Amino acid sequence: MTMIITVSIDNEEHILTVYPGEDFVKILENTLGTIQDCVFSVDGETIPSADLPHKISHNTKIEVKRYRTRGTYTSFAPKGSSLIIKSQKNPTRPVINIETVHISCSSDSYNENDDMTGLIVYSFDNKQFFELNGNRCRTGYVLIKATKNIEHAKSNQGVVHGNLFKWFFGIEPDNRFVGAGFSLQDKKTKFNSGVFNSRNDDYHDGERSMSRDEISLIMYALEELFKNGKWITNPTFSLSTMHRSRYNPGDLLPLQNHPQSTINKDTS
Repeated sequence: MTMIITVSIDNEEHILTVYPGEDFVKILENTLGTIQDCVFSVDGETIPSADLPHKISHNTKIEVKRYRTRGTYTSFAPKGSSLIIKSQKNPTRPVINIETVHISCSSDSYNENDDMTGLIVYSFDNKQFFELNGNRCRTGYVLIKATKNIEHAKSNQGVVHGNLFKWFFGIEPDNRFVGAGFSLQDKKTKFNSGVFNSRNDDYHDGERSMSRDEISLIMYALEELFKNGKWITNPTFSLSTMHRSRYNPGDLLPLQNHPQSTINKDTS
């Protein structure tokens, strides 16, 4: 029997047509972009996503809430076509929409024996396309440098991510800049930054770690483009082609996004 299901999330309703034999969980993933951070309820009862196919019938309404424990709310758009970043602290701030990731030609090539520092650009002065001291950037711009090559920048905001920002943009980072920091150290990828991820810029809170969705995005960029050197000839990819299931953060972060593993060991 064909069913009509209503999915309500963020004051929006999605009407889904479910045909016999279809994978309903997969339909939800295509509709919501990700279900890893969602809580589902039917008639006030919380239902695990795996059990939903057994709890729904024609005209069922499913209420969906996302875990929102950070200053920023991140979510992959339906079908994964973009990563959406919203401020929870200040709803008047622009919604940041990442549709592509581009690895800067100013980056250094990957060397597993070098410590490397990276950042991803979200916006500057509320602009998602901007020029700062001769460098043109747009949302999704990624810069990765060997840490030893930026030591001379001498930032007063951190010897890792502060140095990277000052080396590239020529100024100290301030609250006009919104972005996220990561690093490659001891052959591991780490997703903490006191300079960017915990900055009081309306899009972040006091947590040094990236959110789950940000980690998925960076892991994909590193494995699919950066580490294998493909970025040198093809530095840009569209999120519409990104297969997030290949690089799921898994147990790197619990649901509240607080780092607990050695992979998220603190970095500046």
